[in-house]
Amino acid sequence: GTVEPWPCPVGHYCGANNSSPVPCPAGTYSNLIELEASSECRLCDPGKYCSTAGLTSPTGSCQAGFYCEAGAINSTGAADEDTSGGRRRVMACPAGHYCTSGASVPTPCPPGTYCEGGDKEPTPCLAGTYNMEEMQTSCRTCPAGYLCYPGGVVDYSDGTTFSPSMLEACLASPEAGGSGRMCVSTMGGHNFSCPPGHYCPEGLRDSSLGRCPPGTFNAHHGLNNVSQCMSCPPGMYCSGSGLAWPSGPCLPGRYCREGAADQYGSTCDNRSVACDSPRCELMIAREINGRSCGGECPAGWICPEGAWAPLPCPPGKYCEQAGRAHETGPCNAGYYCMLEVGGASGSTATPGNSEGRGQCWAGHYCAEGTIAPEPCPRGTFSGRVGNTQLSDCTACPAGHYCATE
Repeated sequence: GTVEPWPCPVGHYCGANNSSPVPCPAGTYSNLIELEASSECRLCDPGKYCSTAGLTSPTGSCQAGFYCEAGAINSTGAADEDTSGGRRRVMACPAGHYCTSGASVPTPCPPGTYCEGGDKEPTPCLAGTYNMEEMQTSCRTCPAGYLCYPGGVVDYSDGTTFSPSMLEACLASPEAGGSGRMCVSTMGGHNFSCPPGHYCPEGLRDSSLGRCPPGTFNAHHGLNNVSQCMSCPPGMYCSGSGLAWPSGPCLPGRYCREGAADQYGSTCDNRSVACDSPRCELMIAREINGRSCGGECPAGWICPEGAWAPLPCPPGKYCEQAGRAHETGPCNAGYYCMLEVGGASGSTATPGNSEGRGQCWAGHYCAEGTIAPEPCPRGTFSGRVGNTQLSDCTACPAGHYCATE
């Protein structure tokens, strides 16, 4: 008979009518204990896939040439339907885009390159061809009388090749552009799209006024509204203004939620609304919790580099101080640390009897770093708690028997 109920283990949920833990379904995972319903299992992270049931972390990264939305089951474009809505969660990279390993959204193919579909990286235009715009599936043939360099971006009107450094010079000019464009009628008639990291409303005369704000980035050309700048993804930070890509992963020992504006998660994208994508098909209200988008990892939890939420201390270990990227060390001999937990139970090497951790049971022994108490062998016993080694188990005295382990 059960003496007391066990906490539902990681990777599972335990409903009121379940006699045993039920694995979280494929496409989800859970690194937390005591889940009560499948809805509490976490959708597989964007850019990752979760191929089997009962996972405590994603199986791996989405394969290059594909992109994986939250809840993906496969790493490639195999049949992967969301049973709740019938929407595919793993898709081949669309034409005009490329998808590196771990992609959660397609990246537009930049000017001077082309992407036919399913591309892992953009293909530069060959010598004798050119492209003026992003998201192209082929390159144009260079017209008679003009020279087109490999990967070159050429103005069709006069054949002059220009480079990113020339674009920067253009951005420094005082000329105004139309909505989503800058530098019209500059540099001999070149017409540049608004560059990545910026948005260009109609009449903009200074590119510094159109930089995407801290906590956001923009990998696309031609944006015209600050709401189109994308919030920094979870686990990353976007420091400063005008970023075309996130600055990097959150520091070890810290965690960064969506919109983090520094590597500590202490400042945040402060926009009240944002677009769901650069095409801005839907405006989404943003919840702003003060100025914070994360912070220091609390005691009993760990935050490795790039963490977007604290992770509970792993089994057999304890995580003593706040701000830790890894566990402090193994739980002390005489104690067991069975489950992955955070808070007070995960912050001490000598935990109290709660949350699947505590002092070693009578009839058992627990060496340093024990996950589950080891029973005394057949023919031995121990009436004490907190045993640390096999020798703490005493031979059964004459006239008695000790049958069970």
